[in-house]
Amino acid sequence: MKPPSYEESVAAIRARGVDIARAIMSDRGMVFREAPTLAAVRQLWENDVERYLAEQDIKASAACLMQAHRYLDAAGTDPYCQILNKSGLDSFYDDHDTESALHTLQLSAALNPANEEAIKGVLDVCLHGEPIRPDVALPYMVALARINPKRDETAYVLKLLERSR
Repeated sequence: MKPPSYEESVAAIRARGVDIARAIMSDRGMVFREAPTLAAVRQLWENDVERYLAEQDIKASAACLMQAHRYLDAAGTDPYCQILNKSGLDSFYDDHDTESALHTLQLSAALNPANEEAIKGVLDVCLHGEPIRPDVALPYMVALARINPKRDETAYVLKLLERSR
C-alpha cells in the first residue's frame, strides 16, 4: 500500500480536527436544541453547571482546531471564531476574568488572523483590563491597523508602553 502524499496527509489532519470539533459542538448543541422553548434554553444557559460544561466544550473544540490550525482554511473556522469571540467577551465583561478572556480571544485571532472582532477583543482586554498589557496589545494593534486603517491607534499603545517602563 502506497503511503499518503503530503496533500492527502494535510487533508486528513484538517478533516480530523474539524470532525472532532464539530462532534464536540454538536453534542453540546444537542442539549440546547432539545430544549422545547426559548425560555428552557435560557434556563439551561443560566444554570452554572450547564454553562460551565458548554464553555469547556467550546474550549475543547477550539483546542482540537488549534492543534491543526496551520492546516485549516481560515474561512472554515468562522463559526468557531464567533463562538470564541462571544465566550471571551463574556468572560471579560460578565465574569471579569481577564486571563480566560485574553486566552480565548487570542485563540480566535490565531485561528483567523483577519478576524477584526477577535483582535478588537484582545485589545479591549489588554487596554481596559487589569493589569493593562500594552506589550501584548501592540502586535494586535498593528494587525488591526492593517485590517482597518481607520482604527490605527498604535501611537496610543506606544505611549502606554513608554509609561509602563
